[in-house]
Amino acid sequence: FFQAEFCIRYQPRSRGLGDVYKRQNDFRGIFFYMETPEQMNWEGSPLEVIEQGDRTLLRFNFINLPTRLDHSLHYQFALQATPVRKRDRRLERMLFGYPFFWKSEMIEPKHTAEGKLPAAVLWEFGRIEKDYRVTDPDRMRRMTANWQSCGVEMLVNIGSGFFVEDEPGYQHYGPEWNQQPPVRYPNHAGTGVTLVKVCPRSSFPDYFLWWVKEMIEKYDIGGIYLDLSGPVGCANPHHGCGFERDGEWHMTAEQFACREFYKRCYTFLKEEGAKRGREFYIFQHSAEGIVTTFVDMMTKGEGWSAADDFDTLTPTYFRTCESWSHLGVPYTFYPTVSMPVYRGGKYRAPHHEPLACTLLHDVLTVGHWKEQIMGDLLPVWKAWDEFEIDQAEWVPYYHRDARVAPSTAQLLASFYIGPGRLMIVASNLTRDPVEGHLRIDRRALGLPDGGLPVHEIHSGDRQVLASDVLPVRIGPKNFRLLRIN
Repeated sequence: FFQAEFCIRYQPRSRGLGDVYKRQNDFRGIFFYMETPEQMNWEGSPLEVIEQGDRTLLRFNFINLPTRLDHSLHYQFALQATPVRKRDRRLERMLFGYPFFWKSEMIEPKHTAEGKLPAAVLWEFGRIEKDYRVTDPDRMRRMTANWQSCGVEMLVNIGSGFFVEDEPGYQHYGPEWNQQPPVRYPNHAGTGVTLVKVCPRSSFPDYFLWWVKEMIEKYDIGGIYLDLSGPVGCANPHHGCGFERDGEWHMTAEQFACREFYKRCYTFLKEEGAKRGREFYIFQHSAEGIVTTFVDMMTKGEGWSAADDFDTLTPTYFRTCESWSHLGVPYTFYPTVSMPVYRGGKYRAPHHEPLACTLLHDVLTVGHWKEQIMGDLLPVWKAWDEFEIDQAEWVPYYHRDARVAPSTAQLLASFYIGPGRLMIVASNLTRDPVEGHLRIDRRALGLPDGGLPVHEIHSGDRQVLASDVLPVRIGPKNFRLLRIN
């Protein structure tokens, strides 16, 4: 039998503040990664979590059944603690979109909080290869320069594991680069270009870094937007993927090679930026876990495109599967069900519906469409700045903290505590209007006595908190962002 055991001791934040590594803490934890079940033979769970008072034991069962061994064993696995870095909320306000639905008035400095927000425009990799680099490279340079004059960087939308089938590099190295079984995207995004899936364990990353450097030097791009990316599995023996068991060839998930690929791209772009006195970005769509250490910004949520509403986006589901801010990497939710044009004539859920859920989790939605930015997101950004949100203590609704207590189960409330002030996100995620109140423990929150001004951020409504009870009325699938004092 073969097991690996790791003991994780809980460390208090500082003397007198107690243990911050609670079981309900969503932000401090451990990821476990392994690429293949090769040379494993177990029943039950391969991972056990055993609590032992002030420590927790993680036990990995590689073999817990009688097994005949006829060769040496080799295992590669990794542990990664979260968060992986200090959160940079500035990049969570990055505006991004495609040129064909972005308008110049959307990116004027007055619309981006005094012009201090980063912004990026995406251009399909296949379209660049087909329409610009080959047929009209001068147009590509002019387009990049035109966007930069508005303070916007051009990011190339490409997958970390996809390349153009007709590109000379692929024609030469394709058999060694290919993912097996093969995956092809004919006429990707209507460009007439076929994309093919390649594996980061191959020599493809070497070629890709050369390609990115050429794009910077020749076309002055501002970075890359990695879509259709991440470890997915490969069985190509030409570059070391796959393994044999019981006479069959199986896939390995190229997690460590993918992590190294991202690390190389991130390091290269940061070093190039330092040399050139500018910032280059890696914007990741739907990255999770092992690769997110090496991206500037990530977004997730396009999988909801098939839904017609957000009714199944429960707070528990969002907290478990869609709220990735615990990594520390700037993260926003991508609410495609609320986006015009994208829905193709289907019902479009109002943008306040996903915001009612995301803001409860201290998460923003993507800055993607002008009406949503101007009406919904910009007021939040400004309110956060005025509140000095980075210095505030955040208390999520699932802690059931009695200092801000909703009067009914239909009301959920997360809140931020600053010196002598309070900001509350109160949400109603039901299909019926809710009327109730929030009981606020002033003394425990450090709020002064007497009447305190209450400002509702989006409507501009103002009232006075004269006692410890704040009446609230919230429409279906909606929220109120309340600033007190």
